Amino acid sequence: MEERPWTLERFVCALLEHAGGAAEEVEPGVRDALGAGSAPWPRPGEVGRMVFDPEALPEHPDAAPVFFGSPRADDFLEAGKALAPAARAWRADLHPAVHDLKARVRRALSAPETSIEVGPGRARYDALALFLFRVSYLGEEREEELFAAGVDLALGRPHRTVGDWVDSGGWSDRRPLALPDGPMIPLGRALASAWKEIEPHAVSGLRARESDARRRAAVEVARLREYFDESLTELDARRAEAPPVEAASWDERRRATTAERDRRAAEAEARARVRLSAEPVSVLLACVPRIAAGFRLRGKIAVSAPVTVLFDAASHSVLPPDCPACGRPTLEWRLIPPPVGAALGTEATATCPACAGLAQETRERRVGKRRG
Repeated sequence: MEERPWTLERFVCALLEHAGGAAEEVEPGVRDALGAGSAPWPRPGEVGRMVFDPEALPEHPDAAPVFFGSPRADDFLEAGKALAPAARAWRADLHPAVHDLKARVRRALSAPETSIEVGPGRARYDALALFLFRVSYLGEEREEELFAAGVDLALGRPHRTVGDWVDSGGWSDRRPLALPDGPMIPLGRALASAWKEIEPHAVSGLRARESDARRRAAVEVARLREYFDESLTELDARRAEAPPVEAASWDERRRATTAERDRRAAEAEARARVRLSAEPVSVLLACVPRIAAGFRLRGKIAVSAPVTVLFDAASHSVLPPDCPACGRPTLEWRLIPPPVGAALGTEATATCPACAGLAQETRERRVGKRRG
């Protein structure tokens, strides 16, 4: 499922609905809003029209402009930051119950030549963080965009559909089930992961704006040079006709004109530079019920250390666990036996096929060196 982009319009509508109001679409980019609660506009119980598309404003002159750079847009963004800089919600319409968890885990995982032993499951709430960033492009004009990115705080990896999950409903601001919270990575690490997801899109927007600005600057510089080159040609002609005693004066005029040409060209090129600035506006912790269970791989003479696997109640699927060696998620597993000469009772290791192949190559090199 592809996540819809978090536009300013979508953000404002979500804020109004959270406050108890509503926003009904009149036409694309135009909505009638019912004010309520902490929403900055309209007043509670009043109805007002909002225009998100500047091109639609002439057709709705009495509407409130809500696009980046307008005071009303800033009011909504500040209200969002004050309302929920780090809000939390729980999925209330799901229950972490699954028929025959062990069989589902064994069907989802693949481990040739070994058996998969699945332990008892424990229900818990895992948090998915939805970060909302405001990205500003600072050039001759200031432009802004909203970007959203989700991170699975339990697994420490991007979650690209959490925005649509939040929009799907079924959420409560109170914990509906008496389940413990699962482990979470630090929010600072999650914020960095979210920005890593957003950065290519933000940089792409920066590059596009830089290209447009350079193209405009090139046209402006060409016109400037053409104008000043004509002036310099005229000065040279008049200097040639002037008496020798006035030569120094004409030379000074030429130097001043050349300096003015270069100064204006440099200013035009400087205006073509665009800087990118980004700041997190808010983060929503969307808590979903999951079942955590440990599994082991058992071979003929060895058994692995346990690996945690999660069953997700929202997607009704087993989530790929991370390989303990490389950290990449995988449903394909291999058993690496303990090294030769290891102490009695040393557990084997369960890894992805790539890490198992590297371990086998290392083992074969060591055996070759001993024989040599």
